[in-house]
Amino acid sequence: MFVCEYCGRDVEYSIAESALRIYCSNACKQKAYRERKKRSNSDFDNVLMWKCGDCGQKQFVEPSSACEFCHGDNWQAVKLSGRADF
Repeated sequence: MFVCEYCGRDVEYSIAESALRIYCSNACKQKAYRERKKRSNSDFDNVLMWKCGDCGQKQFVEPSSACEFCHGDNWQAVKLSGRADF
């Protein structure tokens, strides 16, 4: 017997079935996959990038000094909306 990792239902399985199963059905397996995928995308949406307003140089760490390329001090926080922002 095992407990489905998605719905928590107790499931019995025969010896012929793999002991490594973690989901009770393909539906639970698919729902778990979609939740993981949604969670990873939402984590990405919370990332901030810093962009120099003078030269456009980008960095992912909050700047503590002037831009190393143009020596400007005009940093702007930009929230990433997708991979196209890189």
